[in-house]
Amino acid sequence: MEDIVEDFHPSIGRFETPTYRIHTSVGGLDFLVLYGNLPSTLSPLLSMQSIDGIIGCDLFMSFVVTMDFKQGLITLRPS
Repeated sequence: MEDIVEDFHPSIGRFETPTYRIHTSVGGLDFLVLYGNLPSTLSPLLSMQSIDGIIGCDLFMSFVVTMDFKQGLITLRPS
């Protein structure tokens, strides 16, 4: 575990979560990600909207990210 940090979500406001720094691979590209746990009150809200996860800032700090919403694609290029 790294630290306990304060985060924010518009639906529930501020919350605290333990964080974990984990090597992650997306599309064969590796980078280090700081993960946190979402509060249990947020999980039902996300699943009702068919949301599987939230993309955090680490992805954008490690890659040039192109999102094609029409095609449903995310393209990553190392920055």
